[in-house]
Amino acid sequence: MPKTTTPPAPTPLVNEFVAAQILGISVSTLRKDRNDKKRFPFVRYGLNGTIRYDINQLNDYLRANLNGGVK
Repeated sequence: MPKTTTPPAPTPLVNEFVAAQILGISVSTLRKDRNDKKRFPFVRYGLNGTIRYDINQLNDYLRANLNGGVK
């Protein structure tokens, strides 16, 4: 009997409003970053389309930039 594989779970994507809330910054700051610094990877659907952020990458960014506390 052939093995069946389960496809990977889809990556949770969030819009810029939710992404800004997760990061603790304004939507305006997130938009400026998207155009200038590009610290946060994003997906654009179409040429001038919808922007989505991978919630796992946002959380990875936050973990990588923790300061203070016990490690």
